[in-house]
Amino acid sequence: MQHFPRPKKPDYFDREIYSPGIQYIQSYPTATEFRPLWSRVKKCAEDLRKEFQSLCAYSVIFCDDGHVDHFISQQECCRSNHKELIYSWENYRYASPIVNQNKSRKPSTLILDPLDVRDGWFEVDLPSTLLVATTQLPVELIEKARYTLKELHLNDGKIFDRRRSLFNRFVKGDFALGYVACICPIMERAIRNRLHSIAFDPTIASCLRFEQGVATMGELEQYASHIHEQVMLQFYQ
Repeated sequence: MQHFPRPKKPDYFDREIYSPGIQYIQSYPTATEFRPLWSRVKKCAEDLRKEFQSLCAYSVIFCDDGHVDHFISQQECCRSNHKELIYSWENYRYASPIVNQNKSRKPSTLILDPLDVRDGWFEVDLPSTLLVATTQLPVELIEKARYTLKELHLNDGKIFDRRRSLFNRFVKGDFALGYVACICPIMERAIRNRLHSIAFDPTIASCLRFEQGVATMGELEQYASHIHEQVMLQFYQ
């Protein structure tokens, strides 16, 4: 997980989603199912996606088909008698379909809110590619972080497989670091942290291109094999 600034509410939101939603709640006070205006108004999901830079707020992996996630679930809103939150922009997060499914009906009091996370609280461990909490995570949030990682399956199943595949394909030379940054920026930071001690030779074009996120590991191996060997040692020592 990483820090995301609070998404800016679109100008149309109150008019097209919040107000009609509140009217529906008032008209059907005992309802347990609600008009999904957040998905029917297509631009809502699209604007939320843009605010989260097309990254799932929980896994921090690129997702162009994400869902509008209610951080406080609809069921919890009903139980707490705060149904208005179902149509509240402030309660929306951008989540991949699998994460949204995993999170469904989980109590919000046990989940770490992506909007409360600060950079440096989590990192991708290499070469395992597990998402782990760092010592910068406040002590009082450790249990909540553990619950979030476990119950949202951020370290197993399809989410873990995608993260692991991304790293393995980067090492194999299928794409450069710049691509990793677009797909999973928290992994790109983990890779760069591993490489900070390596003195890349600026007189070798492939070294410069690699640092810039343009050259692949394959190009580095071909034109600067000694640097490539150091990189591999940093990943797997």
